[in-house]
Amino acid sequence: MTVSTQEATDKQKTPWHGRGLTSFLISLVFLTLAVSGLVLYLAPSCRIARETGWRVLLLSKDQWNALHIIMACTFVVAGLIHVYFNWRILLRYLFLKQRLHLKKEAVTALLLFLLLSAGAIFEVPPFSFLTALTEEEKAGSCAGALSAEAVHPASGHGTGVGRMTVQEFCDDAGLLLEDTLSRLQEAGFTADPGSTFRALSQQKQMSPMDVKEWLLNRGSLDKEERN
Repeated sequence: MTVSTQEATDKQKTPWHGRGLTSFLISLVFLTLAVSGLVLYLAPSCRIARETGWRVLLLSKDQWNALHIIMACTFVVAGLIHVYFNWRILLRYLFLKQRLHLKKEAVTALLLFLLLSAGAIFEVPPFSFLTALTEEEKAGSCAGALSAEAVHPASGHGTGVGRMTVQEFCDDAGLLLEDTLSRLQEAGFTADPGSTFRALSQQKQMSPMDVKEWLLNRGSLDKEERN
């Protein structure tokens, strides 16, 4: 009975370890950021994600984005708390006997950080390959989603295609605006970035969807019949 009472007392006296809590929290948040970052990297554009009901692990892109932002903020706060708990140890890495002694590891980490930041900002290979890859993936997803929309074959009404502008179409499909406008003009359309697909279709007595399918290289446009 005395032993049990002593054990219970010892458990009650167990101190709260702030460092342990912070370390566990940082680890969990880091793993969540890694997963959410990968999901958002591979995700299509927000508009396509909403229209197609795109989800990963039952979460929509908006939910993944919110999760990523909250976890990023938590990571920053937890990191600051971690520095607060371990500032003496960190100072030992940098200072010794009132003289500044930068560790090789600290200098290397700083240089690596600057290299990664510069590569991302100025789009220098091989860092630019990652951004180019995700742009190609999203462009493919957008084009596939645009072609998969359910429309009425004669008019395309009720799908929002008629209200879509050339600029919006290029952004969603991953096409160059200049090339798209040039192609439209060569086919006899009068078009600018703000032209809607309904306005374009009326010029050739086509449906908005026909124009879009033609621009996506999935339809045909007979100039002699359309002019």
